Amino acid sequence: DLLDMENYTLILDEVMDVIEQVDVSKDDLKMLTENEVIGVNQNGVVHWKQLDYRKGYFEKLRNLAYSGNLMMYEDKANEPSAVYWIFPVEIFKCFEEVFILTYMFDGQIQRAYFDLFGQEYIYKSVVKEGSNYKLAPSVSFKNEDRSHLKELINIYYLSPKDKKDMNKMGNKHNYFSVSDLKKKTKNKDTKKVIRDNAYNFYRNKCNVPTNEVMWTTFKEFKDSLAPMGLKEHFVSVNARATNQFQHKRTCIYLANIYTNPLIKHFFNKQGIQLNGDLFA
Repeated sequence: DLLDMENYTLILDEVMDVIEQVDVSKDDLKMLTENEVIGVNQNGVVHWKQLDYRKGYFEKLRNLAYSGNLMMYEDKANEPSAVYWIFPVEIFKCFEEVFILTYMFDGQIQRAYFDLFGQEYIYKSVVKEGSNYKLAPSVSFKNEDRSHLKELINIYYLSPKDKKDMNKMGNKHNYFSVSDLKKKTKNKDTKKVIRDNAYNFYRNKCNVPTNEVMWTTFKEFKDSLAPMGLKEHFVSVNARATNQFQHKRTCIYLANIYTNPLIKHFFNKQGIQLNGDLFA
């Protein structure tokens, strides 16, 4: 109520994590549902039915259910499969205006979240006029002029001088996804090839010092895939644009990001589509 009264404007520097899976097993969810400890309304919102439950293993789940921000995902057989905490959409409605500074919003989970709750939004672009910047009608990323950016980016491709293609290990559609890296990191020789190729790329192809390099992969493979000399230069795979990395000149990207399949199915069941290509 206080936020609503003050007519504040909210400016978000990047999208938020508006949905988070709660750590509860499918078996527990099935047990809680069948024993009528929890119920699910027609919108998928979980409510707690066992009013005499005061303290125990499911206390956190109960509190989340009481908040009204817990939603159930059921599989194709309509069996409870996962529960998600959802950021309360009412918070956004308390502000006079909300600006989200991001790129390719169509591929973001927060766009699907807004669609889920019928939250209206419009797209704007930022244009420069003289020494000032201002908001203007949106220009699709497909139509925007990026020629000045192309001059600043060099992507490694196999050249006639190369004895081997350092990208070959990642040239298929699902390579370097979480499931693929789980297989690759089980093989000692494969891990060595990945690390050696990464080292060769920044040391011999780019010829840059380690402090100007950043590299990333999924957190669970951070230690096993760290290229020589780069252990301290790891950047989280979901890091956002920030001046903290403005001195970096070389990026080694050992990841292939897909939307969490359960989150994707959760939105699909609500009639909301996620664009996996834009998300990546």
